Amino acid sequence: MPDDRLVPTVILTHLHWDHFDVEGMFPQATFWVQRRELEFWTGYGTRERWHRRGVSDCFAADVAALQSSGRLHLVDGTADVTGGVRLEWVGGHTPGLQIVVVRTANGEFVLANDALTTYRNLRDWMPPAGHLSSIAECLDGMTRVQTLAGGNESRMCPGHDDEIRSRFPQVKPGVYRLA
Repeated sequence: MPDDRLVPTVILTHLHWDHFDVEGMFPQATFWVQRRELEFWTGYGTRERWHRRGVSDCFAADVAALQSSGRLHLVDGTADVTGGVRLEWVGGHTPGLQIVVVRTANGEFVLANDALTTYRNLRDWMPPAGHLSSIAECLDGMTRVQTLAGGNESRMCPGHDDEIRSRFPQVKPGVYRLA
């Protein structure tokens, strides 16, 4: 179990089960999410059975725990989390999907998450599969990631690509230095 004192901030790019099922692991952390993402998943998204399969079984309890403890920070569009770390709404995959932009000595590095699930999304100009919101938003999000990274794939990281293991140095087992 990680030491929660080492993780004061958790950025939720979106609320699918494979990205948000860790609330209890970080009992002191503040969690950042787009307001429209939370509103979708606490409304229509969990009432409609096809969408509901996208969230974990403990979703409602985790959200309630974060809200009642005041540890859920809602974002509307763009927000600075801390010096050099910015969130930007892009939508597409989910209504409130956000990317994380980190200022580095080499320029901005983009944690694209599910705005790009793989580098192939850019190479073949193909939106990630499984979008719930809008193909147009997916394509605009891909363009935004590409623009922020200056078209340089070494300054972006997709959300589900094993290729990162060969692109970035491994600093310890399962941990890679992205920027």
